[in-house]
Amino acid sequence: MRASRAFIALILVWLCSKNTLIAQKTGIYLTPADFDNGRLTFTKQENLKYKFRLNELLHSKYIKITIGDSIFNLCKDSIFGYRDAEQISYRIYDREIYRIINPGETILLYSTTTMVNCKGNQTVTNYFFSAGSASPVYALTKLNLKKAFTNDFTFHELIDMYFNNDADLLSYDSFYGIYKINRIHNLKWQ
Repeated sequence: MRASRAFIALILVWLCSKNTLIAQKTGIYLTPADFDNGRLTFTKQENLKYKFRLNELLHSKYIKITIGDSIFNLCKDSIFGYRDAEQISYRIYDREIYRIINPGETILLYSTTTMVNCKGNQTVTNYFFSAGSASPVYALTKLNLKKAFTNDFTFHELIDMYFNNDADLLSYDSFYGIYKINRIHNLKWQ
C-alpha cells in the first residue's frame, strides 16, 4: 500500500513538473545569461490568455506580450531574444532578429532569411556567428572568425586546416553532435 502511494505521489510530481515545463516553452530571454541558462521570462501561463507580437510589419522597436489581462511592451534593444511556440530561439541584435541554429554551443551560429523579388519570390539565407551569447554578431566568414578570436592563433590555424571556404563553416559533425567550428574550437583544449 505504501509503495503504491509513493508511486502515485511520484507520478503527480512528474506531471506537475511536466506542466511547468510546457508552460515555459515560449518566452523572453532578458539577458545573455538567461539564454545560457535556459531561463525564460514573460512565459505562457496555464489558463491565461497569451499573445506574443513582434510587430515586425510596423518595424516597431517593441515586443508586445499579453498574459491574461496584463500587457507588457518590451523594447527589443533591451532584451537578448526569445523562444517561440515552435521551440526556436532567436537573438535580437542591432534591431535584427537572428534565428539561433545551435543553442548550447560556445560559438553561436545564426541565420536570417529574406525574400528576393527577382524572377519569382526566392528566399536568401545568410549566416552569422558570435563568439558567445554576450558577443557581437558578425557575418560567418573565416576572416571574421579570426578577427573575433584575435589572439587565438591555434584556432586560426585550425580554421585554415579544416575549412576550405566560408560555406564549409556550416559543417555539422554528426558523430559528436556539434557544429564542426565548435568541435575544432574545443580541440585545442584537449
